Amino acid sequence: ALEINQLQLITQSNELLLNGIYADKLDFNWEVTANALQEILVDLSGELSGKGSLTGDMSSPDIQGNLFGSNLAYLDTSLDKFDLNFARIAGRIQSHLNLTSLVYADDSRTENLSALSLSVTGNESSHHINLTANSDYGDIKTELAGSPPNTSIPSWQRTLSKAPAETVLGSWATSAASSLEVSYYGITTERICSNRPQPTG
Repeated sequence: ALEINQLQLITQSNELLLNGIYADKLDFNWEVTANALQEILVDLSGELSGKGSLTGDMSSPDIQGNLFGSNLAYLDTSLDKFDLNFARIAGRIQSHLNLTSLVYADDSRTENLSALSLSVTGNESSHHINLTANSDYGDIKTELAGSPPNTSIPSWQRTLSKAPAETVLGSWATSAASSLEVSYYGITTERICSNRPQPTG
């Protein structure tokens, strides 16, 4: 059996704690408190905290945890805060990510993603992804439904269910679902048709 009892990785203001045992099954817990990320990586700043666990069979472990970050910055990119909750229990995935105020700014331009929300539910072979984002260019909400990937070529195959958008050019929405595949070679989609919904009444 492999046993780790209170393994600590510490800098002046940061700490990672790992504790657990691996015999027939995994049973590990971790916790991180990082109040000064610049001590870990030059040009990185902000705070990070979280905790989680890794349990069960090595071939298909249960994973769950949460991470929270605030006042993060790296070179020209900054993030006000993020909150990530993730879980894979008995093969079922339930994860959610929220970002607030992601900004890229250099001498020539500034790009601002004011909010992003991403949720994933299901399992590896069949899952749903919901994405909502608000930016300087407008707002968009996208829904993807998953199917088994192509095993001969590493890829990610999904169906784009809907993608309504609020932009400076008005409101737009997809007229029908379309397939989407992402692989090492690029992104392949069916024709995606968007139109402006007609007002009712």
